[in-house]
Amino acid sequence: MRKIITHFKVVLTLLLPVTVSAQQIQWQSCMASQFNHWFGEEKPSPDLLCGYLSVPLKYTDTGGDASYEKKSQVKLALTKLPAKSKHKGSILIISGGPGLPGINPYINFDWPVTNLRESWDIIGFDPRGVGQSTPTINCRQSDTETQENITEKQQVLNKINACIHNTGAEVIRHIGSNEAVYDIDRIRQALGDKQLTAVAYSYGTQIAALYAERFPYNVRSIVLDGVVDIDDLEDNFTWQLKQAQSYQETFDRFAS
Repeated sequence: MRKIITHFKVVLTLLLPVTVSAQQIQWQSCMASQFNHWFGEEKPSPDLLCGYLSVPLKYTDTGGDASYEKKSQVKLALTKLPAKSKHKGSILIISGGPGLPGINPYINFDWPVTNLRESWDIIGFDPRGVGQSTPTINCRQSDTETQENITEKQQVLNKINACIHNTGAEVIRHIGSNEAVYDIDRIRQALGDKQLTAVAYSYGTQIAALYAERFPYNVRSIVLDGVVDIDDLEDNFTWQLKQAQSYQETFDRFAS
């Protein structure tokens, strides 16, 4: 009986996501010159802090680092709008898309942020492959690859090949929902929060739901806005078609 219990404990340990020592985020004012390109013509809030967090390019099945070289790392770009008074923790904003940047998470909308900032840090980040996080997906094409006289199918193939060639197949292979979930847990740990508090939008709700499924004991609370069904994952064309049909059905109900 003792051998069975011991064997069960070993199996359970292997199945659970690992807890890793968190990397540190060196926060600096976003007004510093090295962050000017993050925001373009839009100036950041004077209170906003910027920083990077290094995470593995490739994770193991339990969230460990499967990258064999130090250069096989991803640098996530993050921002923090610090709490004004008593600090309760951090609220992570998970952006949609997929592919939308999130380093400037609705901080110009004063009415919700003012209340939250009394006791919460507001954290934004650019997902891997996007915005100011590195490496970034690069799909730039030459003039010959975008000529109008080639077929639509060939244009799509040229675009895909450009993404792979410019970014690297190994990087492309590890930019997806699975990695995004583990990235969020690395962010949580780096922030020093025992549990995740987050607000997710659109495609970000899929990542948040997968996080809650994979790390149920690491969740304090998550708000999902514009929920994407994780059990009904489809190609982009089908997804957009169903979304358009839903819009029409909703409009018809209001108009009738």
